[in-house]
Amino acid sequence: MITDQLQHLLARLPYPALDAVADLRVATGRDSTGDPAVWVFVIDRDGAIERLWSYWDDLRAQIRGVATEETSPDTTTYVRLQALSEVSEEGATRRRALSGALGVGMEGATRCPGRSSGHAGRDVGVLL
Repeated sequence: MITDQLQHLLARLPYPALDAVADLRVATGRDSTGDPAVWVFVIDRDGAIERLWSYWDDLRAQIRGVATEETSPDTTTYVRLQALSEVSEEGATRRRALSGALGVGMEGATRCPGRSSGHAGRDVGVLL
């Protein structure tokens, strides 16, 4: 399952980068062209982006690789980095409205607890 594989991928990040990740969200659906797509949102803790940034290009490529393996080569993977403050309840309301307008199909989403890495305060969840 894509969410499990992505959680394992994040758990392998070196500590400074791992501690910067607050959440992981995944949505599937069709993009604006009607093609199958996966959206992966890596949520970083506010003020911690510097710890994650030096790993970002490699992490993004690895996320795309996992998504391709778990879906199909025809599926486009969009990887986004967002600050935790950007995904507040107000932001969630805007995203729900936008995803409905784009037909992304996130209205039936559920959150699943992530695999704990043993780091205090790390809460990795997945939005399906």
